[in-house]
Amino acid sequence: VSINWRTMMASITIVYALVIYEILSMFAGHGLMLGPLFGVAPCPTTIFTLGVLMLARGAMVPRRIGDDSRPVGSGRGAPR
Repeated sequence: VSINWRTMMASITIVYALVIYEILSMFAGHGLMLGPLFGVAPCPTTIFTLGVLMLARGAMVPRRIGDDSRPVGSGRGAPR
């Protein structure tokens, strides 16, 4: 994996979801296991998913949100 701004941002986002989110939850007054947990609560899970999607590469990954140029036979309905 080449290190560029996208990889760095994805890594920071994943670390935030797994570690920093829990630490901030503790400082907000929740106990270590009383705050939103990864895999259970939508917030840290969504942040982690966005980080993983930033790491995705290849022809099947749109380069921007709303990019509708999919290869034929991508499994998302009939071609246009």
